[in-house]
Parts: sequence; structure tokens; C-alpha cells
Amino acid sequence: MVNISQRQTVRAIKYYGSALAILGRFSLGRLRFRNRPVNISFRRHAPLSVVKGRPAQRAGGRAVPRIVWMYWNELDPPEIVQFAKRRIEALNPDYEVRLLNRHTIVEWLPEFNYPSELISIQHFTDVLRLDLLEAYGGVWIDASLLCFAPLCALFCGKIEDPKSDSDLFAFYIDKFSSHYDPPIIENWFLAAPPGSVIIKAWRKELEVLRAGGEENFSAWLKALPDYDELKQEMLLDEYLVSHIALQKALKRLDNYKLWLERAEDEAFAFQVSGSWDPHVLVRDLLGRTFHGKPPRVVKLTGYDRHLADLLVRRGLVDQHSLLGRAFAEDAESANGDAL
Repeated sequence: MVNISQRQTVRAIKYYGSALAILGRFSLGRLRFRNRPVNISFRRHAPLSVVKGRPAQRAGGRAVPRIVWMYWNELDPPEIVQFAKRRIEALNPDYEVRLLNRHTIVEWLPEFNYPSELISIQHFTDVLRLDLLEAYGGVWIDASLLCFAPLCALFCGKIEDPKSDSDLFAFYIDKFSSHYDPPIIENWFLAAPPGSVIIKAWRKELEVLRAGGEENFSAWLKALPDYDELKQEMLLDEYLVSHIALQKALKRLDNYKLWLERAEDEAFAFQVSGSWDPHVLVRDLLGRTFHGKPPRVVKLTGYDRHLADLLVRRGLVDQHSLLGRAFAEDAESANGDAL
């Protein structure tokens, strides 16, 4: 007989109690809104090109390799993460998608090291993505990003050409930006050639994090005389230290060019529509009919992903919702491959 401690029992009650509450709230919301299709406007602002100095054409004609880097710490990722990977593969058959875990990092970065006792998994992956992109180039995509269009729809014509003078494609978040030179840049989608001057400078700024841990790094950043200028309107600045490190790197660089898309236009459109309430987001994404052309990408935050995965595992995805349609395409593709 398994001996379950009192602490484990309390933890289980809290988890399953909250899970049942979530399922109940979602089910009621889906019943209430099932005849009201999602009405979100995916209005795209023009891509933002940020140029400083006189960026040079890449030496050696380095293109952005057709490699997608993803990471999940455990060996068995949640279904929503596995689905995200399959979507990228289906939409981009000419790309190699590499989903790494803690055991396979050494295959690509034999000398990768970090003080695991001092750095959270969040900041660990902040460092990992830059090491991979500097060494190999390609596209870093967080495991919580859902793609609904080929990657080329995002950055073709901006950065992938070997003759380009651009060294990074990413998304910026308007709500945290007080100006656009440059705005606050997210790190959950990054496309860069190997040896990108921006990635290299960004990685160098994170050396303090790698060497001394996140508390020392956060204290070091906050002691900078231009800290308030660097963080702009950003909240959760201790959590998003990599974003501030990039601002510092760009301020230090003399010559660079990067392309940016506004995150609120598509990636965070569901969050904006639902006033950043994760329960509204998953209801609209999984439980309501969706018509029209989907956004190119949808970014789930940590709690969004946990919530979506819970509902996916319970089979509570409406077949006419945006995610339901994508799951149907995924199943059809799997059946075709099996024939």
C-alpha cells in the first residue's frame, strides 16, 4: 500500500479541487458562448525595422538555417507541447525541428553549463536559446507557441536572405514599450543567422546571470544608472531580466538592424481581447466557434498552457474552435501518414 503523507494529500486536494473548478468554469462558459463565434480582429501593424549606425551585410553569406529549436525539460512533454511541435513540422516540411530536453542539450552544446541551483528553468532557457542561436542560428520557438502559418509568412523577405543586413527577427510588446528605438522585445520567437551580432551581444550581457544566478543578476541590473530607461514600462522586471539585458546589449552596440512584429496584433490577440484573463483566452481558443483566417501564431503564457493542456487532456476542445480545427488537421495528417 502506498503511504501518502498529509502534505501530499493537501497538495492533491488543492490541485484537483482547482482543476475541477477550472473544468466547471470552462464548461459553463462554453455553454454560454457556444453560439457566439469568436470575434477578434487580427489587425497587423507594419513590421518595425530598427536600425542603428550602418549595419553591414553578413560576412560569409550566412543565411538563417532552416532549423527550429524548442526545449522541454522533461522527457515526456504535455500533449499541447507535442501538438505545437507537430504543427510546426506540418507547416514547415523544409525545416528540421529539434525539441531538446535536459539530456540532449549536450549533443548540441557539449560545454553548456549553468548553476542549476541558482537559476530557474525560465532563466535557464533564456541562456540556452542564445547559446544555440549564436552557435547554429535558426529559429527559437517556445514550446508554448502555437503556429497556424508557415514560418516564412513571418520573416521571409526580412532576414532569411544571406545578403541581408538584418541580424534578428522577433516580436515586440507594445504595452511595455515607452518608445520604439527599440521597443521591449520578447524572446519566445527569435530568428537569427549563426554568429548574429545581436545574439552575441545579448548572450554576453547574460554572463552575470550564468555565473552568479538570478538574484545577483537582478541586483546588478537594478544598480545600473539607466535601469529605468532600459526597462521602459515593463512589469515583472525580475522575471523578464533577459528582456532588459537585450535592451542593454542594443544600447551598447554601434551597428545593427532588426525586424520586429507587434505581439498584440496576433500572438497576444486572444489575451488582449480577453483582458489578459487566461480563462477567457482558453474559452475563446478551445471552446468557441472560430470563423475566418487564423492568426499566424498564438502565444500561450505559463498558466495559459497549463490550463489549455488540462482541457485538451479532458477532451474539452470544441471541434469548431480555432484549436479544434487545428487538432482535426493534425489528426487528418497523422491518418494520411499512416496509410
